[in-house]
Amino acid sequence: MKQLIKAIAVASLMIGSFAANAGIMPISLPSSYTGTVASEDGWLAGDTSAIDFFVFSLDKETEISFNIDALTSFGMSLYAGELSADPSFLFSNSSDFITFTGESLTYLTGIDGFTPNAGENELDAGWLAAGVYTLALGGNEGISFASAAYTLEAIANAAQVPEPGTFILTIMGVAALIQRKKRNAYK
Repeated sequence: MKQLIKAIAVASLMIGSFAANAGIMPISLPSSYTGTVASEDGWLAGDTSAIDFFVFSLDKETEISFNIDALTSFGMSLYAGELSADPSFLFSNSSDFITFTGESLTYLTGIDGFTPNAGENELDAGWLAAGVYTLALGGNEGISFASAAYTLEAIANAAQVPEPGTFILTIMGVAALIQRKKRNAYK
């Protein structure tokens, strides 16, 4: 019994130590963020201590894209859902996953980005509905265990909703053209 309790305690300490490593940061869109991941091979190794997570929310449909400028190649994955704690080994950079705390993240799109010394990486996420999202990014070269600096540029273009007045004027114009066409047809 004592051995079982000891094993559970060791396992919880290991999981707790994993949970304290990932950088999880809120980000506003559009914006630019400069940071460093602990290792340039975190994406390849699935090491969440070397992966940064950015959480953002959209209040209306928005076209989103992300660019990373770095001296190394990066991988990026976009998920629907909010990550609040390091998922540790449960993290998947190419599919849905559920964290220890029960958060469910749905994989939307991503890039693996393995081109040594790529210098620039782009992820065009397209149009996203209102909601909360998480972007994961990490170095994907695996050439060394050095840290990797990057600049993330998040670009957002909100959907253009026509003004009610413009919409009414357009409808009136179309109605006038139809009426004119009908008058000309009877002449």
